Amino acid sequence: MIDFHSHVLANLDDGAKDLETSIKMLEESKRQGVKTVVCTPHYYGKKRGPEQFLNKRAAIISSLHPHVPEGMQLRFGAEVHFSEDTMTAFEDLASLRIENTRYIMIELPFTSRYSEKLFEKIEAFIAETDCIPLIAHVDRYFAIYRKPAILTRLAEMGCLFQVNVESFFFKGVQGLVRAMLKKGMVHAVGSDMHNMENRRPNMQAFAELLQQMPPEVQEQLRQTQEGILENRTIVPTVRRVRKIFGKYF
Repeated sequence: MIDFHSHVLANLDDGAKDLETSIKMLEESKRQGVKTVVCTPHYYGKKRGPEQFLNKRAAIISSLHPHVPEGMQLRFGAEVHFSEDTMTAFEDLASLRIENTRYIMIELPFTSRYSEKLFEKIEAFIAETDCIPLIAHVDRYFAIYRKPAILTRLAEMGCLFQVNVESFFFKGVQGLVRAMLKKGMVHAVGSDMHNMENRRPNMQAFAELLQQMPPEVQEQLRQTQEGILENRTIVPTVRRVRKIFGKYF
């Protein structure tokens, strides 16, 4: 199992508070059957530029490396905040993609509507860098709940979608992401773990849910997640999730 979204690197963002917490998070993830953890610390571009961020990340990785549980692999990227006001040069942002791939996790604004300028900026970023956005926790954006057709538009650009495990089980949220999963529009799943208290590792719950899904759904997700980390070209499924009287289909 692959956990595509985590804040396990200590003292880099609002995730793990210290090395001990990082180790506990990884050990619990392994107990739940996770083989690969993609480390995606927040990058906002306010306190430090990409180069400074990467230097600090490298130092933290060095201290964590000896403690990674046997048989577990870590991959490194970032959760890059991306909005119409993003000022960091696209070329510099591209350095934050998941290591050895063209894929970069980006976090969209938590607003109720997205402007045309935002879509244009995403398109320009893709064109200028050849990076492929993996949209972080699409289950958390008010704009998408209000207008799920946004998913279709992003997919047409070439964007992929990551979903947090918890959303598959919350009433009022699970309808959207379960519809996406059935339509092949969930490309990566993550715990978004930050600590061992209220935002702890939880991938086992999704593994149990996935076993109840049709074999073709399970296989497609497995191949897509592995393909991202192997830097294979993933062509997103372009389908429309419909919202009718508060339900998603």
